[in-house]
Amino acid sequence: MSFRIVPLKPDMADIFADYLSNLNFTHAPYFASCFCRFYHINCSDNDWMDRTGDQNREESKDAIKDGSMKGYLAFDEDKCIGWLNANSVNSYLRLKDSLLPYTEDKKADLSICFVIHPAYRNQGLATSLLKAIKGFKDEGYEVIFGLSTKNADIPLVNQYSGTYSMFSNLGFEKVGVLGHRSILRKSL
Repeated sequence: MSFRIVPLKPDMADIFADYLSNLNFTHAPYFASCFCRFYHINCSDNDWMDRTGDQNREESKDAIKDGSMKGYLAFDEDKCIGWLNANSVNSYLRLKDSLLPYTEDKKADLSICFVIHPAYRNQGLATSLLKAIKGFKDEGYEVIFGLSTKNADIPLVNQYSGTYSMFSNLGFEKVGVLGHRSILRKSL
């Protein structure tokens, strides 16, 4: 199956928000209100739990419009079917201090959240999205990071950051550990 992968642009904020708003998150209801804001803000877990889906949705749309939130959308014809949150390590306020020692002072990208429409899972779409990040090289990025769970005891729903095998099959190498996730790195 062929998918069209495009970099997120400011005029796509509504497409992004509508895609995530219309997904069924009954398998993980706490993801329904995230809109990929969790790693972009640095607040306590209690403060995060007090945030609303509407607040996160609007912040995401604003960040997309001003160019501070980046990533890739996947389409099957005109239907949005997938999302990858990928951006500068520095834009992920919850993670940057843990990842900066691994960047070796190089401009680094992190690919953190894959949100694939259920009808398109297990068809290589997440891999296609991850391959698209080579476009960051044109923006001067030298290194790409991924965070992945290799532990089979971690429920699949919590492996939204990508599978270990997907990253390793694309040439990423393990350089460290952050909680239950492996820090994977690839030079561009």
